[in-house]
Amino acid sequence: MKRLLLAALALASLLVGAAFVAALAATLGATPAANPAPTPASILVFGGTGRLGSEIARELVARGHEVTVFARPSSGRERLDGLRVRIVEGDALQDDDVRRALETRRFDVVVDALGRSESPPSFFAITGRSIARWSKQTGVRQVILHGSVGVGDSRDAWPGTPVGTLGEVLKAKEVAEQALVDSGVPYTIIRNGSLRSGPASPRAVLVEDPRAMGPVSRASLARLTADCVLQPRCLGKRFHGLDAPPAGD
Repeated sequence: MKRLLLAALALASLLVGAAFVAALAATLGATPAANPAPTPASILVFGGTGRLGSEIARELVARGHEVTVFARPSSGRERLDGLRVRIVEGDALQDDDVRRALETRRFDVVVDALGRSESPPSFFAITGRSIARWSKQTGVRQVILHGSVGVGDSRDAWPGTPVGTLGEVLKAKEVAEQALVDSGVPYTIIRNGSLRSGPASPRAVLVEDPRAMGPVSRASLARLTADCVLQPRCLGKRFHGLDAPPAGD
């Protein structure tokens, strides 16, 4: 009898949807099956020892993903203390190091959360090209690139035209974005305009409006990144991360 009831629930879910199923389940004294948890993915995080990358690595591990962090031999690992991650050492400016990292195993997802540190502005163009190229060559299913508001169609979001080093950085980041798009790898680009410390905001959102700009915490970006792992709704999209929806939404 119980099997017949469960079969009825399954059929009802196909015909009339989840709301009716819940009501029917309550009437019959049964509990509908919960939505299945996402399949754990193998994820390589570039910049995983940095302030943003380490937050992302921690969030991904908490969700059950298998995380590998690409790090320079000289990078401090204190932000990863107590975290179960693999480390692959190398220099993201060296194309062969990026290739070797991506060939250590089959990665489902690559997250690029690299920061420039003491490197020249061209750092983002060089590393972005390498990551896109070898992600394509090794069959990565999604690259999530963390970029900046002010790039490409979001230039008007800045109150003035960026000049000097900042302007050069944004040009290099635009090269990285375009290299990823042109590579053919399924991509998600998440831009930020004003990074801050602190906890994740429960109101944090990803918006597609290229004019949107506002503060966002690294913890919020970590959560939003994890929310997009292998999610069709995030593929082929350029988002802006915000700690609160834009005014009027």
